[in-house]
Amino acid sequence: MKIFTILPLLITLVLPSTVSADWQETLDAQFDIVSTFDELQDWYGSSIGGTITNPIYMPKKLDGSASVWNTYDQWYTGDSQHIENWIGSHAVTAWSGAKSAAINYSFAAGCYTNPDDVKGYGPERLGLYYGDGTKESGNDEQYVFFMMKFDPGFWPKLNETDFAYTAVIKFFDIVGGFIDPDTWGYSSDNAGIMAGYGTNFTLWNIGGGDASHLTKLAMQENTHHTREYTPPYYYYDYYDIPYGDPEDRHGLPYWGTIELQDVYNTEAWFGIEYRINMGTLDNYDGEIEMWLYNQSGVAIGHYLAQNLGLKRVLDTKYNKVVFGGNYQCTSVENGNPTTTTWYLDDVILDSSRIGPTYFGLLNGTTPGSISIGSGPHSIGIGSGNSSINLQ
Repeated sequence: MKIFTILPLLITLVLPSTVSADWQETLDAQFDIVSTFDELQDWYGSSIGGTITNPIYMPKKLDGSASVWNTYDQWYTGDSQHIENWIGSHAVTAWSGAKSAAINYSFAAGCYTNPDDVKGYGPERLGLYYGDGTKESGNDEQYVFFMMKFDPGFWPKLNETDFAYTAVIKFFDIVGGFIDPDTWGYSSDNAGIMAGYGTNFTLWNIGGGDASHLTKLAMQENTHHTREYTPPYYYYDYYDIPYGDPEDRHGLPYWGTIELQDVYNTEAWFGIEYRINMGTLDNYDGEIEMWLYNQSGVAIGHYLAQNLGLKRVLDTKYNKVVFGGNYQCTSVENGNPTTTTWYLDDVILDSSRIGPTYFGLLNGTTPGSISIGSGPHSIGIGSGNSSINLQ
């Protein structure tokens, strides 16, 4: 069952330009894993040419100790590697404090003729493994929150209102069964599965500019689980649902639920929170949920998918998250981006809901005291008999 909700604007709070110097410590006291980026030294990746996990190249805390970040990708090997620091102060003002991270896609097929023009501002991917070194480690249910902002010019337009169609923007993924930042913990004859994603994972893309929605941008959820062909040959497939057309098993852009065109067009920071629950092995009890927050902490979009078979062969838990991926356009003629960079701030992982407490702390209110509301306009699609309920 998928439930899409548009929530009304109930509160207007949050003045993020000034936060206390101990904002990192404040969040550390509330949540499991936190990076505001102000706890880090200025950084850029000095090793290139693939997925990098060597600790000597990773971001460091101000005192020189290891940070939570332990993997990044930089496949682009051209001259423009370090135009500005990848973590530090940017031309785009940080959401909180003075620093943020930049994600800079380096593979943007069809988007432009000279990739050197838009490179050197950040890694393609930035990630953190939070397992204990075993493939069984991690969490069955994980909440992930972060603030983000697109660089103006990230989404090419055909005219003042219409976006050009973009083939692929990989944006965020959460994966399970890893034993280190780049090693899937299961032996398989399918070597391609062992790097990056593993088999049980949720990947979010961003899409826009298709023929039916030229003025819109939206999230796209793609979740996969393990299929076993001939042991030990594993591969992945879209998640199972206990009913419905097979085409409903994988992500499509969710127009009307988590649209991004307004926050992009106004060049605003916005918040995203994911809740991913793998459920139990070989049962239809997994859930995937997402909230989109405006700068005031109001949930302006909501997505919920339930009754999902997310663990059908391997009983893994989530233990790695990665921001970024790759950016593919169709052709320069359909719109030429002037940048392939977006900015990331205040990344938080926890075992329970983050957003209301986060914005409450930001506004000096009691943690968890903000009422986001349920909204009068909810749509429930699918309950085994393809019913549609309007409230």
